[in-house]
Amino acid sequence: MPYDQNTNSIKTKVVGVAFRDNNHRQGTLHEMFQRPEAVELLYLRTTKVWVKIDGRDVCLGDLKNKYIKAIMNNPTQIKSWKVTGGYPLNQKETTILGIKTQYTKTRACYGLNLNIKIL
Repeated sequence: MPYDQNTNSIKTKVVGVAFRDNNHRQGTLHEMFQRPEAVELLYLRTTKVWVKIDGRDVCLGDLKNKYIKAIMNNPTQIKSWKVTGGYPLNQKETTILGIKTQYTKTRACYGLNLNIKIL
């Protein structure tokens, strides 16, 4: 759900949390999912979403480009957040070079949904 004029808020997903090269972000999201009370602060630095968890600051990803102008020109506040994904996927079988291979313990990547209020 995009920008809502009635509540003056933006509901969006954080982009870049599921990149294959960045397991650090996935680990942080897993920790946020398991222990939401450990999240001290979730905040924006320009177009990046940061979290302060257990005393360390971690960049989780970027905002979608279509909301950057509204967020950069107005004061904002993150009203709520939700970690999504992480559920187990069905065991898959594929053929690689003629050899049947099974993937075990496959899990969906974690994602992060934000509700940002424009003040």
